[in-house]
Amino acid sequence: MKHLPAIALLILATSFFVAAQKPADKQAEQELLKITREMIDTSLRGDKSAFDRYTADTYIEPTLTTPSQPGRES
Repeated sequence: MKHLPAIALLILATSFFVAAQKPADKQAEQELLKITREMIDTSLRGDKSAFDRYTADTYIEPTLTTPSQPGRES
């Protein structure tokens, strides 16, 4: 019950932030969401056309690898 006023305040503050967004901000957000969805959808199909369209020629994709540990075979 102690957290109820804090949660209500957080919801109220968030609603003011969303209402204060300019139409251009919302339009930019929608465009970024569209690009993200397109890149995800095409990459799931194995098609890199959207990735090539929205990234620079010099883009280097980071990889998550762990270094070999001594005493363990890779």
